[in-house]
Amino acid sequence: MKLTNRCQYALLAMLTLTRAYKSDNNKFYTTKKVAQANDIPQEFLEKIVALLSNAGLVESQKGASGGLRLIKDPARISIAEIVREIDGPLAPISCVSKYKYESCPLEKSKSLTYLFKRIRNIQYKILSKTTLADLVETK
Repeated sequence: MKLTNRCQYALLAMLTLTRAYKSDNNKFYTTKKVAQANDIPQEFLEKIVALLSNAGLVESQKGASGGLRLIKDPARISIAEIVREIDGPLAPISCVSKYKYESCPLEKSKSLTYLFKRIRNIQYKILSKTTLADLVETK
């Protein structure tokens, strides 16, 4: 699995919002603050925020007291959920994806298909059981 820069930035932004959730009663943080804290170009972050907002992970509010914040407890947001929303399926090849199956050349080999299903399952197990709260706690 290779994460795009967009997904890496989304994860960093979500960790920043998780720290705010825990330390500042989930107050709104400006996109500028989140962008600066993680060296993310602000315009790029705003596009990422739109995706996270549409996925029901963050709330965005305009105005002087606006900004971003998590919609739900970080202990209920898995890394798999974020990765899937930003980068799509977790499967290393499309023909073993549970959510976006597409035929691929490796289907001709049952042993290779089996191998990549095992990889998919291990990735999913780790990413789905790891929450934002886990990562902030282990810092």
